[in-house]
Amino acid sequence: MLFTTAPSTRNNMFVVVLSLLFASSLIMTITTTDAFTPVTPTQESTSTTLGMTTDYYKRAAKSTPRGGKPSTPSSKATPRNVLVTGAGGKTGRLVMQKLLSRGLDNYIPMGLVRTKESKEGLEKEGVPSCHITIADITDVNSLEQAMEGKDAVIICTSGTPAPTGEMNAEGRPIFGYPNGQPEQVDWLGQKNTIDAAKAKASSHTHVVVCSSMGGTDPDNMLNTLARNADGTGGNILLWKRKAEKYLIESGLTYTIVHPGGLIDEEGGRRELVVGVDDSQAGTESRVIPRADVAELLVASLEHDSYQNRSFDARSKPEDDTGSTITTDYNQLLVDLPGNTDYTLGKIPE
Repeated sequence: MLFTTAPSTRNNMFVVVLSLLFASSLIMTITTTDAFTPVTPTQESTSTTLGMTTDYYKRAAKSTPRGGKPSTPSSKATPRNVLVTGAGGKTGRLVMQKLLSRGLDNYIPMGLVRTKESKEGLEKEGVPSCHITIADITDVNSLEQAMEGKDAVIICTSGTPAPTGEMNAEGRPIFGYPNGQPEQVDWLGQKNTIDAAKAKASSHTHVVVCSSMGGTDPDNMLNTLARNADGTGGNILLWKRKAEKYLIESGLTYTIVHPGGLIDEEGGRRELVVGVDDSQAGTESRVIPRADVAELLVASLEHDSYQNRSFDARSKPEDDTGSTITTDYNQLLVDLPGNTDYTLGKIPE
């Protein structure tokens, strides 16, 4: 989530976001990792272990921009084998549904999940068992087996903060990372995935990463979650940035998407705004539907304009006066000058 507010407003923003995170944790059981940005829970978010109904994911995955069609792959002689890490998470499962909806003549997706429960959750939503594998991005051997022969990988894994049940001296909830600290998941786990892609994927593999805005500010509130007094722990955006830089320097074709705050609303109904370096240009909105992010991640495999690009993504409010619903995902990146500047912010040693 993006936070580049003036210092005088950061405390209020801190309270708001922690409240959203705390509320979200009360209505969902976190069983997988998922690209982390605070989400606004909805009343229907109670029917699955991840807090969203099966119907929501099916609708969102198949949503068509009003007035247009979803992105379509450029013609290829054979379908592309795509590994989706974090496929049991809220963004990863949408990516899986979107890839499957494009047809097996275009993509043969394989969703990577950590647990049997996550696998069963995807199966209940209609993802065939043969398109799901259980592995762990911190386990190099299982990851390399899953990566064998893949033409692309979409990384949707992330450390996921959750309240510990304790409060600090100011009465705010204390957060931890029950499924692994950002250093292990967002840095070492992603590094393992990138290394496995180099070692086991096809020679022309494309790595797509779902990251988060806010990386230009080392003091971003998100970095403080689960950070200890001695500076260890937490720092999720710093570790994400380190992994992104590692990918760029790997020599692999890459696309890195930094979404703003993720909201669980229908995709294909808003004008998307892309930029770099946490810029607020184009709209005051700081959010984007999760389904639109999933569409951007898949579009990254379908348009040359996304190759070797690192950019931010937000959306204008639905039906915002003067806005035009985004239907041309290629032009969206053709019109964007420049890439993320990794000299900004901080990258851990």
